[in-house]
Amino acid sequence: MSKKRDILVLQAETDELRLSCLSTSGEQIELLDHRAFRCKSASKDSSALRDQQAVEAFCAYVTEREYAGRDLVCLIGGSGVACYHFDMPAMPTAAMSQAVRLKLGQQLPFDLAKAVVAIEKAKPANKADSQIRVGAAAIQKDLAAIVVELAERCAPTLVAIGP
Repeated sequence: MSKKRDILVLQAETDELRLSCLSTSGEQIELLDHRAFRCKSASKDSSALRDQQAVEAFCAYVTEREYAGRDLVCLIGGSGVACYHFDMPAMPTAAMSQAVRLKLGQQLPFDLAKAVVAIEKAKPANKADSQIRVGAAAIQKDLAAIVVELAERCAPTLVAIGP
């Protein structure tokens, strides 16, 4: 028998924060609530997570709706995140990670040293090729820190941050 579970999904874009409350039970997903919190001043190079007015409105809403303790997934958009796939030659794991970080650093619109980086396990690109497909994602550290602080402040349980 499936357990019913409510999950909060926070989408952080450049101009607004969007919160959805989903109820899951088995294969059924139901949208229970949806709310947007607009930025006072939006910029294509910024994030709504940096807008104090939007963050305050989000926290007040989460408290008002008594969403504390629910799982929170935060999806970050805009120029503060990046996702890439690279085809790399086969090499040891440590060397692969270093090579992917080097390639990633060349592609990012922000400093790699100021980013949280996730590199997925390598998979063969295709059977006929000796290349390996590697996925990499980077999020600016300050944005990830804001999400963690937001969850601690408003009390949902942060389970994932992603681009």
